[in-house]
Amino acid sequence: MDYDLLLRSVFSSFIFSIVLTPIFRVVAIKTATVAIPTHDRFHQVTTPLMGGFAVFLSFSVCLALFADLEFLLSLRLLFISTFILFVSGFYDDRKKLNPFLKLPTQLFSAYALYMVGWKFKILPTEFGNMILTLVWVVGLINSMNFIDNIDGLATGTTIINSFFFFIAYICLYKSNYHFLLLPISLIGACLGFLFYNFPKAKIFLGDAGALVMGLLVAFFGLFLFQTNEIKPFIVSFLICGFLIFDTTLVIFYRSINGRKIYEGNKDHTSHRLVNLGFSKFGAVLILYAVNILLGILGISVIFLPLLIGYGIISFVLFLFGVFLVLLRKGFNYK
Repeated sequence: MDYDLLLRSVFSSFIFSIVLTPIFRVVAIKTATVAIPTHDRFHQVTTPLMGGFAVFLSFSVCLALFADLEFLLSLRLLFISTFILFVSGFYDDRKKLNPFLKLPTQLFSAYALYMVGWKFKILPTEFGNMILTLVWVVGLINSMNFIDNIDGLATGTTIINSFFFFIAYICLYKSNYHFLLLPISLIGACLGFLFYNFPKAKIFLGDAGALVMGLLVAFFGLFLFQTNEIKPFIVSFLICGFLIFDTTLVIFYRSINGRKIYEGNKDHTSHRLVNLGFSKFGAVLILYAVNILLGILGISVIFLPLLIGYGIISFVLFLFGVFLVLLRKGFNYK
């Protein structure tokens, strides 16, 4: 495995991102591509968006520099999908696109991955695997966008998830360093951006960045499914456990309180932790720790008997249910 190439990739994407981010911050200010404070957000001052431009460009340039052309061509539908999501996300940042108009681009991205073979293979029917793939991809795209509600959370979650997918792929397959360039380049790009996005953020990702990050993390999970074994699914579920939990939390409580799922509100895990008395910085660190713990559990499943893997995911699901109840105290609907 070419570790030198991987190191050069993560370092280059980091440098690109740390240089490009302040440039796009200026562009965002001059073009009024900014996030204005609203009731469902933590930030209290108008903040530039377009951080996603720095991440997306840094990630893309590093792949163009270090990845094999044949490998890149094999992923052309992934890159087309990310570009479509990026454009729709940027339009939403500028014009506030209707949520139902964003869904077709997300479904296209999910179906494109399914059609070229990046899909679940654990169900007995192909239709079931297709539906599960669509739910996985569209769900994680929106989950990443949902958690982009407090400084540094979406970016940090992407870094942590990508790192554990990087480790999982090495543990499971031990080859094909070209694929490893994807998560490692994204990690470098996000680390460079996090320098400006960590509390107190000087710039936000915007939908353009969050949607692309969600798609890439979903793809990293699908890439593990090269067989019909259940273990890669358990690993991916645990690595993305926080994203899945937060979205489940929001959908559950908005539904039972008669609210629209897609309307923003201060009812995410991060908001509830702050309402319970934690600082914003402390809430982000707690959720980083949750991501890391779930990632470690995911990697551990690779080396344990499948029965223990079932036990771990069952215990995590039980804890999810407990926290769904406990975190209700962190938010009171009016």
